[in-house]
Amino acid sequence: MNQSELITMNHRYIFHSRKKKKSVSVCPFITLRITMSSTTKKFREFMAEPLGDKGIRDVPGIGDVLGTKLAEAGYEKAYTLFGKYLLLNKDVEQFQDWIQTQCGANSHQAKTAAQALSEWAEAFI
Repeated sequence: MNQSELITMNHRYIFHSRKKKKSVSVCPFITLRITMSSTTKKFREFMAEPLGDKGIRDVPGIGDVLGTKLAEAGYEKAYTLFGKYLLLNKDVEQFQDWIQTQCGANSHQAKTAAQALSEWAEAFI
């Protein structure tokens, strides 16, 4: 993979870099600040558009086993998990603690999911 890539997101161009933070000019008067935690395909697909009707397993860090546990707890869609993140006041550490204690996520899964939701929130709301 190149050092950077250009991704079209809802008719906006956002420059992704392996550096942790990058300011991006979408048009002459709007600048987005994006923190990149990952360049995995799953992460890029998650960030590429609004949550819409994405399933829980579309969230980075959530695989089949954890996805099943979350679905059994009532979190079948990405937007319901994002709602929990919002209810926790967008506190990444608190969300990580919750998903580990209540849903059995390991620390890597918790960190990946929390970062994805945090970065999605920064990009879209």
